[in-house]
Amino acid sequence: MSNTVEPRVVRPGEAEVLNVMGSPTIIHLPAEATGGQFSLVELRGDAGVAIPAHVHEREDETFHVVEGVVRFTVGQDAWKLGPGGTAFGPRGIEHSWAVVEGPARIVLVLTPGGMERMFPELARLGSGGPPSAAAVGEVCGRYGVTFV
Repeated sequence: MSNTVEPRVVRPGEAEVLNVMGSPTIIHLPAEATGGQFSLVELRGDAGVAIPAHVHEREDETFHVVEGVVRFTVGQDAWKLGPGGTAFGPRGIEHSWAVVEGPARIVLVLTPGGMERMFPELARLGSGGPPSAAAVGEVCGRYGVTFV
C-alpha cells in the first residue's frame, strides 16, 4: 500500500497566522497536508473570547488547552480546563467554549480536515470592523456550522 501523503514539518513562524475577529488563529496543518484526515489549528485569546453554542455537520473537534483556563460546554455538560486538559466536541452535538483566564492557547484538531478553510473567510470579514452576526453565520453555514 502506498502512502500519498508526504511528510511535513512546520517550524515556528512558518504556519499561516490569521486575525479572526481579533484573535490569532494559526493553521499549522491544513487538510491538504494530511490527505484530508485532519487539520491542526492553534487558537489564541484573552479572557472573554468565546465561541457561542454551535453544531458541526461534518467534523469532530478536539480541543487541548496549552495555556489559560477555558470553559467548554458539550451538550448538557460543562468543564473548566487548564493546561493539559482536553475536550471533545463530536459532530452533531451542540458545543461552545470561552476563555475564563487568559491569555489562552488551544490546540484544535478537526477531524476530518477542511473546516480550517473557513478561518481566512472570517478573517476577511473582520478586516473592516466587527462583522454582523448574519455575515458570520453565512460563512460558517457554508462549512456546515450552525449557531444555536
